[in-house]
Amino acid sequence: MSEATASRTPRSGPVEALRALRAENPFITISPAARLAIVIYFVGWRILPLCAQLTAEHDVATAHQLLTIACKILTQGLLLAPMVSTRFFGARMGWLHPLVLPALVSVLLTTLQSPETLLAPLLGWFAGFREITHELYTGMPQEVLYRAQFRGAALTVLSVICLYGGFAASRLPIRLRQDRRREIRLHGGLYAAFFGLCFVVVVYFLDQQGGILRHMASFASGRFAFREFAGPFLVVNDFLPVMLILWYLYRPQALRNPVFLGVFLLSCVFQFIVTGSRSGMFVPIATLLAAWMMVTRKVPAVRAILLGVTALLLVGVLGEIRRSGSDGQVDFSSLVNFDLVEARDKAEEELEGRDRDASMAVFVAVPQQVGHLWGKTYVAALGFWVPRAIWKDKPRGAGPHTAALIYRGLDTMEGYTGGGIPPGGVAEAYWNFNIMGVMLVYLLYGGFVRVLSDWYAERSRHPVRQLLLLVLMFQFTSPATFQIVNMLQTSVLIFVLLGITRLRNPVPMPAARRNLAT
Repeated sequence: MSEATASRTPRSGPVEALRALRAENPFITISPAARLAIVIYFVGWRILPLCAQLTAEHDVATAHQLLTIACKILTQGLLLAPMVSTRFFGARMGWLHPLVLPALVSVLLTTLQSPETLLAPLLGWFAGFREITHELYTGMPQEVLYRAQFRGAALTVLSVICLYGGFAASRLPIRLRQDRRREIRLHGGLYAAFFGLCFVVVVYFLDQQGGILRHMASFASGRFAFREFAGPFLVVNDFLPVMLILWYLYRPQALRNPVFLGVFLLSCVFQFIVTGSRSGMFVPIATLLAAWMMVTRKVPAVRAILLGVTALLLVGVLGEIRRSGSDGQVDFSSLVNFDLVEARDKAEEELEGRDRDASMAVFVAVPQQVGHLWGKTYVAALGFWVPRAIWKDKPRGAGPHTAALIYRGLDTMEGYTGGGIPPGGVAEAYWNFNIMGVMLVYLLYGGFVRVLSDWYAERSRHPVRQLLLLVLMFQFTSPATFQIVNMLQTSVLIFVLLGITRLRNPVPMPAARRNLAT
């Protein structure tokens, strides 16, 4: 063997490793069969029911209704585009990409909240056009509401286009390379102590509320009513499953530990107990499932189906438990004696009783009745870390603005200390800066999604990068300020946790682990 050949031989290992990294899709490739199933769902369950309304012979649609349906169909087509593409504006697509997974999770959550949507391909042909009902506008002409509905649908199309525009324009150069840093190791005792402290804080909050039963009974007066004073406790409660998921990403063998699984399920149950949100209980489980995909690079088809079926069965039971609080006490008998038909009827009554679509209220009221906010809610989101005792004139969020200025009809936010009814990201951007606000906010959001996803792809085996991508996909699915605040709070707590529990004398990362870490 020549000296030149011998000198090249040791370098073949790293070169082959980098080639393997380039060949691997960090977001996990969607198979052709799965893409076909996604297309069938979107066409059969999302697009055709909308088209069916156009063929309803017993209804005469106005121009605004027809345009609204056209915008909704276009929106579904735009959302479908990344899911059926192997590359989208130069970026690899897969199950774990932020342009794919949040849309699929929203399908699951919509199905859990309204199981009748499973029958949409059949019921859509008999639905026709329905009158718009809203608690604020019962006497308002339907044409005004149809116009506002069209405005929201058109701005949604614009927001998705701008999201993709920002995504396409913000490509981050990805440099795949061997990781020569030292391996980050966590102190198990400090980590457990930090988790235990957070758990005690949540238990203390429930004790101050009068116990679990009295706290859950308070949901009858509105689940958003206690958020104003309970905000810090809710943040800590939301962080419980996040800590366990981060530990799993660092120590995948923890998933085989029954103690870990029991504590994780308990933290999921606490999401429902503390907030009353049924979806809040299942989102951490879905997040752990996505984390498992990141670690194993496998698609958990059977596990996902079992999770969906279990969630579909439990959502009715949890709804019955939550609604029983309206009588001043919580009834857990639904756990053993559950009537599906009765639960469905009560769920419909609950949905009809809400009729408080905050986004629709914004599109009706702004700017004719209520002026633009000119960035106040975004300033409030970015200044979440400043106590109101220090910044006395700190603006309130979008939810309190909606509750005070639109629902209560107040002229000013001065002196308002109540809760909020948060609108969606599109409505909030429109309320702040009109149409240009929607364009700017979603261009920036698309750029952020691209930069963070490319940053993850550079070292897709790194636990912190994995967790931050999960936070993006499950807590920051739109640029609504309440989601911005949630994402920022969680990110800050993650780095605080790492700063406290990270060992100061890390060991060199083994070669095999370095290859995985990239």
